[in-house]
Amino acid sequence: MNLSMPRKTFEVEAGAVLGEYRKIFSDPAQKAVEDFSPAAFAHHTYGHTVIGYRDDVENMPNAWDSAWEFYHNYYAPNDVAVIVVGDVDAAKIFTEAEKRYAGWKPSQPPLIPAEQEPDGPKQVHVKWEADVSPRLFVAYHTPGMKPGSAESAVTEILPELLTSRSAPLFQKLRYTKQSVTNFSILNGNELLESSDPHLMVLDSELNLEQFQKDGDKYLADVQTDVIGGVDDLKNFSKQPKAAETLRVIKSKVRNDFLGGLDSTGSIAQTFAWYYRFNRDPQALDQLMQGMQSLTPRDIDDYAAKYFTPARRVVTTLWHDQNATPGAREVK
Repeated sequence: MNLSMPRKTFEVEAGAVLGEYRKIFSDPAQKAVEDFSPAAFAHHTYGHTVIGYRDDVENMPNAWDSAWEFYHNYYAPNDVAVIVVGDVDAAKIFTEAEKRYAGWKPSQPPLIPAEQEPDGPKQVHVKWEADVSPRLFVAYHTPGMKPGSAESAVTEILPELLTSRSAPLFQKLRYTKQSVTNFSILNGNELLESSDPHLMVLDSELNLEQFQKDGDKYLADVQTDVIGGVDDLKNFSKQPKAAETLRVIKSKVRNDFLGGLDSTGSIAQTFAWYYRFNRDPQALDQLMQGMQSLTPRDIDDYAAKYFTPARRVVTTLWHDQNATPGAREVK
């Protein structure tokens, strides 16, 4: 609320961010995110990664005025919630909060333009300067979170439907065809559970020797399987034992969720994460109720609406001996 910092301290700390940037983007997957984000979000601030591009980070020690503008716009009570968990007296907590924060005035940050409807499919290629396993990222634009809605309930179970060990697509890629060495949703639920529409990114790590042998044919085969596996969810309700499969998934997700609420700290953190979407104290109850009422047909409807070519961004990454850091090709 009352941040004070000497300019020299700011410059030193801002300079240290370059080390963090280098660490983050030494990971090919995170570099892919940096490169496909502008293609996925051409009109929204999600097109720019949180930490910024390398040029931004290198210039950060000189961004004194911009940093304070950002601070005053976004470090304000309209962007803050105080979450208190435990055996407390609510009236006393409100009294103490009032003492400390009553004078903190809300800000009026600039309006962020709404992202326009996706106009894909789009293709991005990342040239990687080191010899690593090739990667294929198939992303789809997905809706923002609204705990209690059927769409958000589907969003919560997408990892189980697509990338869990029992998921048909995972089974096909990892065991039946053995065409990938790893298959997951990139960054877990972090991108899926977003206030604004964001992305589901399916991350396939390819076999380097097979890629060197079969190249584009191998890549195309994996891409076809991933897209086909996602498309299969459009007919989830017609699959044998769909209702029983969904019942088991809902039970697992619910029990895993409740099992994570094992301390006051984890309860506070989890509640804060879901409270932020609509600032409703009943957010966790709504989330579980939405999950409980989910039907196989809801999965069909979600997939038909969001898993379309227009909402798809495909990114490839592999070693290129002529690559320069930050190089990318976008179609």
